[in-house]
Amino acid sequence: MSSVSRLTLISVPFHLGVRGVGMGGGPLALLDEGALPARLRVAGHDVEMAEVGEPSGESEIARVFEIDCELAEAISGARARGQDPLIISGNCNVCLGAIGGAGGERLGIVWLDAHPDFHTPETTDSGFLDGMGLAIATGACWRTLAGTIPGFHAVEERDAILVGVRDIDPAERKRLDSGEVSVIEGGGGPGSLPIGDLRASLDDIMPRVDGVYLHLDLDSLDPSLGRANEYATDGGLGVDDVRAVVSAVAERVPVRAASFTAYNPDVDPEREFLATAVDAIEVAVQASLAASR
Repeated sequence: MSSVSRLTLISVPFHLGVRGVGMGGGPLALLDEGALPARLRVAGHDVEMAEVGEPSGESEIARVFEIDCELAEAISGARARGQDPLIISGNCNVCLGAIGGAGGERLGIVWLDAHPDFHTPETTDSGFLDGMGLAIATGACWRTLAGTIPGFHAVEERDAILVGVRDIDPAERKRLDSGEVSVIEGGGGPGSLPIGDLRASLDDIMPRVDGVYLHLDLDSLDPSLGRANEYATDGGLGVDDVRAVVSAVAERVPVRAASFTAYNPDVDPEREFLATAVDAIEVAVQASLAASR
């Protein structure tokens, strides 16, 4: 992100291609009840709003990839205007549109999540498309449809860093163990992330990348701060961990696009987590911009 705090806040309020249900309601809650745009403006940012429109496809898969195509165009447009794109999304598969819009083939990924999202159609036993985001982003599956997204290039596994993961299916573990994604495992709770391991992984990818896509699934945060969604699991990060991670990234390489995903307000009826989510997003934005000045 540039040192000029001009932001385009892009809402993607969909869950598996359906607007406003489950995690698709998360962006609506964060932007409205959580007053995220006002919070960022108070912090000194010039915030422009945008929203990805309703897709026309009939199938879940067609709708998801159509959303990513529109998102890629929105991000590339924001960057052309000198604005930093922030994506607030229901699902993690927005990573594909974000990578397309971020531009360039020398792109890395820093992915904060309780789960690796590293299944393929051959390893999943649930068929949950949103459990495949990082696998698609690194070229393991759905290559033809991913290739329809403007600007999309699969990121090399060796240039992807998975941070804070702690709930790994056996098939994903096998893929990670045999692959090249750097895995900085969590599980110890707030304040326990091995930040030195992250810095070492970042130093490794720096000669190969000109920028990174930053992905923060909000269930990477510890449930003691409130439950982000139905998949939240113990041993997660604290808001200070998010600050440390993003600072470590931005001190080394520009953040070209950032996504904040997977808040399900249905799981948070008392809105205990909502304020934490807004805090984490603001902290990530501030850390990224401060490091780039």
